[in-house]
Amino acid sequence: MAFEALDVLQAIGGDPDLTGSALARAAAAEAMQDAQEAREAEQQRSAAEQRRETLLILDRQFGGAQEQIRHLQAGISDQTDKVTDLREQLAKAERALESSRSSLAWWSERLLLAQEGTQRSTPPNAIEQATMRAADELRRVREGKMIIERARRGLRQRSGVLAHRRIPCRLRTLRPAVNQPGM
Repeated sequence: MAFEALDVLQAIGGDPDLTGSALARAAAAEAMQDAQEAREAEQQRSAAEQRRETLLILDRQFGGAQEQIRHLQAGISDQTDKVTDLREQLAKAERALESSRSSLAWWSERLLLAQEGTQRSTPPNAIEQATMRAADELRRVREGKMIIERARRGLRQRSGVLAHRRIPCRLRTLRPAVNQPGM
């Protein structure tokens, strides 16, 4: 039946090549769409160009802000680089300082050990010996005073405890009479 329809079409004078005409119509539609997209892109480019020209005119009227911004951004970039370099130098100097301090402490300890060694090897002179004996004697006297003071405190505390003990009522009345002179 399909072949008969083709024969009828050919007899009428219709186009028997249906696939070719469909492809041609699709290509034509695609070309129209591409042309429409190209027109829209051109309109967008021209609108962008118009905005850019307007911006340049207004920028000139307001003192060239765009140029100043570019100049300042470049300056900021340069200054940021300098700050970064200085921070790196500071960190390096701080590490060197810490290393020097550590070395100084180590060498100072070595010097003290050497000084102690020389002090042990040389006997003290007569003045140093007398000073050391006087310091020892002063220390002993202070320790003795502390021992005596502790003993006094202990006696005071014990005598205070005895003086504050409870006395029965009968004895309280008699006690003043006992303590009075002449009785």
